[in-house]
This record gives sequence, C-alpha cells and structure tokens, in this order.
Amino acid sequence: MSRTLSVALASAASLALLAPAALAAPNDAEATEAAAGYIAENIDPETAGAGATADAVLALLAAGGHDERVADLVETLEAQAPDYAVTGPAAGKLALVAAATGADASSFGEVDLIKVIQDSITEDGACDAGFPSAFGNAWCIIGLDRNDAEVPDELLANSLGFQDAATGAFGFEGDDGFVADADSTGLMLNALSGVASDREAALSAAAARDYLVDTQTEDGYWEGYVPVNTTGLVAPALQTVGVDIDTTVEWVADQQVDDGGLTAEIGGEQSNLVATTQGILPLAGESYLSVGEGGTDTVELDVRANSVTRVGGDNRYETAAAASSRSFQPIVDTVYVATGQEYADALTGSALAGHQSAPVLLVQENHVPAATSAELARLDAGSVVVLGGEVAVSDDVVEQLAEISGTEVTRLAGENRYETAANVAGEFTDVDHVFVATGTEYADALAASAAAGADGEPVLLVNEGGVPDVVEAYLEDIKPSSVTVLGGTEAVSEATIEELGEYVETVERVAGDNRYETASALSAQRGESDGVVLATGQDFPDALTGAAYAAMGEDPVLLVQQERVPNASLAEFDRLAARAVLVLGGTAAVSDTVVEQVRQHNYAG
Repeated sequence: MSRTLSVALASAASLALLAPAALAAPNDAEATEAAAGYIAENIDPETAGAGATADAVLALLAAGGHDERVADLVETLEAQAPDYAVTGPAAGKLALVAAATGADASSFGEVDLIKVIQDSITEDGACDAGFPSAFGNAWCIIGLDRNDAEVPDELLANSLGFQDAATGAFGFEGDDGFVADADSTGLMLNALSGVASDREAALSAAAARDYLVDTQTEDGYWEGYVPVNTTGLVAPALQTVGVDIDTTVEWVADQQVDDGGLTAEIGGEQSNLVATTQGILPLAGESYLSVGEGGTDTVELDVRANSVTRVGGDNRYETAAAASSRSFQPIVDTVYVATGQEYADALTGSALAGHQSAPVLLVQENHVPAATSAELARLDAGSVVVLGGEVAVSDDVVEQLAEISGTEVTRLAGENRYETAANVAGEFTDVDHVFVATGTEYADALAASAAAGADGEPVLLVNEGGVPDVVEAYLEDIKPSSVTVLGGTEAVSEATIEELGEYVETVERVAGDNRYETASALSAQRGESDGVVLATGQDFPDALTGAAYAAMGEDPVLLVQQERVPNASLAEFDRLAARAVLVLGGTAAVSDTVVEQVRQHNYAG
C-alpha cells in the first residue's frame, strides 16, 4: 500500500511518528573520528568502485568533518554514475548519496537515478529483474524514500514476500528451505522504517526488529560473512526504532586497530576498508535514514486497530439484540433463538447461524425479554428456529415468539445436547470436515463455532465416555474425510480421538492449556484476518452470539476475562493486527479497562 493510501486507512494514532531531523551525537566520538580518518586516507574511488565509494561517502558524512573529501568523492561518483547506476539497487545507493549530500537525484552525473529505480521495478514488484532480493529492494526503497519519491505498492508488497512469517527475518529460499540473512534484515529494517506510515511496512519492520534483537550475540554483534559489516547494517537500524545498542558500540570499538580501521575478522589485527565504511555507522550514531541532509533520527513504529467497537447491553439478552441490530436490516430469512440460561442445546447452533448469515437472539426458559422482543419484531423474519427442547425453551415462549414475529416458529432439537448438535449438523450440506469439542464445557465449542460457520461446517459434541451413538451415526452417514478436535486431553481424551479415527481418515487436535490458549491456537491455525471478535471466556452467552457474527465476517473469536486480556489471547491479537475489533458484551462481561487496553494496544510495540 502506498503511503497516501495507508494514511487514509489508518487512524491518526496508528501512523508512525517521525522525529524531526537532527544530527545525532556519536555513540563513540573518539572511535568515530579515528575510523573516519582511516577511510578518508585509504579510499581510492578509482580502484574501490562506485559501490564502495558510495559507502565511504555515507561513512564520512555520518562522522562529519570531512566535507572536502566527501565533495571529491561525490564528484567521482557522478562521473561513475552512468556505468554504475544501471540497476535499481545501484541507483538506490547513489540516490541515497544524492539525498545525503543535497544533490539532485534526478540529475546525478546526468543520470536520473529515481527514473532508473522506477524503471527497474518489475510487474511483480522486484527492483532487480536479474537478481531479485530483499537486499536489492531495500536499496530501492531507501533511495526513493530519502528523495521524497513515492515508494510503489508493488515494491513494498514484493519486499514483504522475502520475510519469514514465523521469525520476522528477511532472507531467501535455499535448497533446504528459508535462509535468514541478518544483512538483508538490517537493511530492510532501515528501508521499512522510512516508510512506516504504511501499516504493513510498520508491522513488517517490527517483526524484523524483534528477530534482530533475539539473534544478537551476547557480545553485542550479529553473525554474518563479515560480522562488522553485518553489525554496521543492523545496529543503526535498531537504534532508529528505539533499541539500545550500547553493547554493540562497545563491541565495534573493540574491533578497531591502531590506524583507526575496523577488522573484517573478529579480533583481527588488519584493517579492512569495507568493514570500516559500514562498521562506522553505529559508532557515529547514524543510519541510512539519518545520515546527511534531511534525514530522520528516530521512527516510532505504532500500529493500532482502526476501530474498537463495543456491542453490548446491561445483560446477555440486550447484548444479543444489540449485535443483531448492528448487523442486520429487515427483512431477514431466519432468526435463531436460544436460551440464555444454559449453553447445552444452543452450543453448536451459532455455527449454523453464522453459516446462514442469520442473527441469534436469546430468551429465558419461560420469558421473552423486552430487548429480544423488540429486535425480533424489527427483524421481520421469514422464519424463527428455536434451538433446543422444552426444557431449554418452553412451549409458551415458542407461542410468544410466533406472536411477536408473526411467522412460523420451529424447533431444532434432540433428546440431549449431543443429539441436538447432530441434528444441527444435519442442516449443513456437502460436509467433508467437521469440528468436534466436548459437550461438558462450552468454551472450546464456541471457539470452534466461528471457524465452522465461516467454512460451512458443523460442530459435533463428545463426552467423557467417548463418541455418542448419534455422533457415530452422523459420521457413518456423512463420511467426512477429516475432523478437527478442539481442546486438550482433559476435554477430549486420546481414546476418543482413536474412536473418531475409525470414521475419518484424519483427526487433528488443536489445543492449549486452557480455553484462551485453545481459541488462540485455532485462530493462529486459520491464518490472517482483518477483524477479530472478543468475548468473555468466563460465561457462554456473548461468545455464543459472537461466534455467529464472527463466522459471517470470517473473523476469529478470541476470549478475554472481565479485567484482563490473557497472554495467549494478547499474543494472537498481536499476530492478527486486526484493523477492526468487535467487543461483545457490556461492562459486566468485559470491563472498560480491557476495551481501552485493546484500543491503545500497539501491534508494533
């Protein structure tokens, strides 16, 4: 997404805050001065080549105090530009030099560096058709960004494709799978931090930051082909996004020898010009975003939900009615009605409601609450289906529902919760996969209902004794190929898993140590989502209705407690980085403190 578009989509609080430009104080002034002196004396642009000369210019700018030498080197770079800047990455590096020295990147040595970068971007967004890479893309992004040129959507999207979702590292696909590369990750963190007003760029930068923090050695450096070079790329990028690099600065200074140069080998005795030109940056307290004119010293990675909406009332009946009112306009085909006093019969009905895009309203055994009555009348439904038998919802209530709705009211029920679930499952067509959860607790089944409803699949219930006969009969009749079991062995035993395996080819368990972890694990398994529904895990009604609405939007349900967001839920909330958050329930279910925590939560923090 381009920066212009991302600003339109993000709330003011979710934009990266870029600090004004200022010359950073050196992290080690003495070491910086010595290293700069070594570079100024030893760089020969005729033999070093344009790439190494550009690195030397950036190093001397970072150190300061070598203006005449920088001017001479830039003059040589302008002469070399026509032969060197023939690819996007090469033009990107020279464009950074131009921005850092106040030169015109559109006429640098008679080369329009910005146009070279733009023309190098392929249809799929790579910035070098010959050798597409995260490293090359990063130079293109930095070159464009430092010259206030638009960074195309496709270039950002292609760049994010080089990032490992599991670790946050950038790298490449090797013969044995993904290969993380600290150099690419460090340079890309620099690049993405510069365009961090883009939501996806900021989230990607945060993941790269966390990976680099985790992989720093105890001595303070990062492993690479030449550790000083790698560390010189990584550490300044981390400092830009607020990570302390004092240990790194000490380590780099320890690699300095008597002539001021830095060594290519850890603890070596021979200076190396290439190592010194990149290794000087953490000593100088500068990065590629800040060096020279018009740079940015710090970037705050800050991405929050665009909207956090509470839908609730003073009780569960009002909450269900409010959720329906928010989601549906008259006229609807079907309204599902369940008891708000017990979970057993209605446990799996929310999956069916979500699949059919139908609202769920709650009643008491012998009474239709006012909120339910008003919403049912407003919906003007074609039919009303009561989930559960007379013990759950009395015949008197069924008659009241018929009078209020002015339409036929039918029941979808069984002799017990297991038969009811099987009968609900019978309303689904073309079923090849089913979810299974315990019928003795509600949390796992409700977590499964959102996923099941989104996929058009039923939820079946089992008990301590194994697979009930009615469930066996359903499986024997439908013959699905796979089953996903929600919950650990205390909820659904291994013996039950084996029994289910007699009816399907594949049985997979998704579980955590508690209901919050299980719901989060299921969400993580299903991948990405722009939205998320939060409901209390301490009672069933809000999650029951919430699962139906989550299924309609193909969003997961995560469970919270009244006064806190459990760690597992928070971790999955972070991973999703959802734009829209729907909180189901009033303050008695989910406190204002939790809602505010969710509203203020920085996904990139």
